[in-house]
Amino acid sequence: MEGSNMNLGEAQQFLREYEREAAEMCFRVKQSQWNFSTNITDANKRRMVPSIQLEEQALESKLDRLSWRRATSFTWTRLPDSQTRRQLNMLVTQTRAGLPDNEFDELQQVISEMKDIYSRARVCPYHNRMNNYCDLALEPDLTRALAHTRDYEEQLHLWKAWRDSVGPPIRSRYIHYMQLANKAARINGKYRINHLIL
Repeated sequence: MEGSNMNLGEAQQFLREYEREAAEMCFRVKQSQWNFSTNITDANKRRMVPSIQLEEQALESKLDRLSWRRATSFTWTRLPDSQTRRQLNMLVTQTRAGLPDNEFDELQQVISEMKDIYSRARVCPYHNRMNNYCDLALEPDLTRALAHTRDYEEQLHLWKAWRDSVGPPIRSRYIHYMQLANKAARINGKYRINHLIL
């Protein structure tokens, strides 16, 4: 998908602005996640509550949409500079921003719901299964346990318990996510979403 603007200078200026804005957005989101993960204070917990996460996700989505719309205004396949063509190609074809607004919002909601399920899921420890004290989260508990234990039965228990607590509630959402993501891939000239990732 491309527009009619063939002005190389404008395309390069847009890419400089995009790089600055995207870097700022990425830094802000990652800084909040890092603060939460390494310094779990009440202030950091409040910053990472779902409403704040959704707000940051909405801002990131808005940047993606606006950048995609701007990138598609250029006739990027015919610009003389190969670096500019490559960058615009990535912005235009490696995104879900081409979906209609309602489906893009729906996709963002499904992603948010799946992240919420992942973050809230808890499983019982292998050695204390009988006391019903199931408080192991994926991060850092399960990833640490799976990385360090050499007991096959414990690994199997943790993996199966995690899959059983997360899999069923995510299944229908993931199927819907793939349908929307594949539609975005087709809009971008790809057959399936895995062609975007590769």
